[in-house]
Amino acid sequence: MSEEEKVNLVKEEEVNSQAEQQKKGKRKRVEETHEESDNNDDQSDNEEEVNPILNYKRQRTSVSRFQPQPITPKKKVEILQGEGLTFKDIPSISQVLEREKGDSNNLAQLHKVLFASTGKKLTRKREILQFSGMVY
Repeated sequence: MSEEEKVNLVKEEEVNSQAEQQKKGKRKRVEETHEESDNNDDQSDNEEEVNPILNYKRQRTSVSRFQPQPITPKKKVEILQGEGLTFKDIPSISQVLEREKGDSNNLAQLHKVLFASTGKKLTRKREILQFSGMVY
């Protein structure tokens, strides 16, 4: 074997060992200890090209910071007075509504039909009892 072939084999072993060390999570600096002659300058330029896999660094992404939205006040339910009687004034309806709990699904659905929102649990029954008809 000539000295050129020996140098090439040693460099290949160094590159392979670097790849193995990187796979294991260990990174060590490998210093070149070989002196190259003036005749091998053309070959050494080609051999000294850096392997892109070994020197790969992840590109950092920019972080988007949390920016809270401005708080908008909720709309209150407007109870417009219709032409009819309020549900509170009709005895059969008021008795049925008084038996229902404020958090029942039936009251939530009825409130949604009458006022286009489910309303709050504490005010649903009161607002339904004040309903007197649709305003056109």
